[in-house]
Amino acid sequence: MNRFFPGGWNGRYGLDQLSIAMAALSCFLSLFLPRYHRNGFFTLVSLFCAALLLLALWRTLSRDTSRRWAENEKFLRYWNPIQQKIACGWNRLRDRDHRYFRCPGCGQTLRVPKGRGTVRITCPRCHQEIIRKT
Repeated sequence: MNRFFPGGWNGRYGLDQLSIAMAALSCFLSLFLPRYHRNGFFTLVSLFCAALLLLALWRTLSRDTSRRWAENEKFLRYWNPIQQKIACGWNRLRDRDHRYFRCPGCGQTLRVPKGRGTVRITCPRCHQEIIRKT
């Protein structure tokens, strides 16, 4: 039996992406912003970091699972597109065999093998032809 939670951990919400993001943001701000403090700004940032960390802990230990789930879903609606763009950017940086172009007609991203010289690219979506050097 746990002395802090007599009912045990059963029924607690636990960690989710929003709680992890809040804790990570709190740690990031508390580690990197003290270098740039002036007057009372550092105190305000440190209080904000502590409050954010406590809020993340409160969410983790909450018993109101339906509300925490809804909050996490709302967060993921905004976070997933950002995370997808970051992952796409990293994949493009690691891809050394292809060049990426954007179709001027529809905006679709087109992937072309490198080292082929000047090529004529036809967009599969709008069938517009563009000439680019790979």
